[in-house]
Amino acid sequence: MISLSVLFLCVVEVSIEAHTLDVGTGSNFTYNTVQAAINAASNGDTVIVHPGTYTGPIDFLSKNVTLTSTNPQNSDIRNTTILNPSYISTLTQNRQSNDNLHCLNHQFSLYR
Repeated sequence: MISLSVLFLCVVEVSIEAHTLDVGTGSNFTYNTVQAAINAASNGDTVIVHPGTYTGPIDFLSKNVTLTSTNPQNSDIRNTTILNPSYISTLTQNRQSNDNLHCLNHQFSLYR
């Protein structure tokens, strides 16, 4: 008797794609608060904050998320993208010893 064994190998490719979540004021934006975008974000996503003033908490919820303005190199954008959070998570505070997000490539004007 001849025994024939056949091994089937199935390879499942999972694509993990980073997303960009835009925060802005007005009805054109899905997210009107920084925290709402962070809540919806997954690890590796980027949250882009458009010019405006944003209050409320900023808690990264232990996620690896990039938070940036629309154009960090443009001082007019930095000066008009204002974060005035009521709370900043420890994760954010540990990134820089000075004034937190404002020190992250000077992408925002941060007030506390």
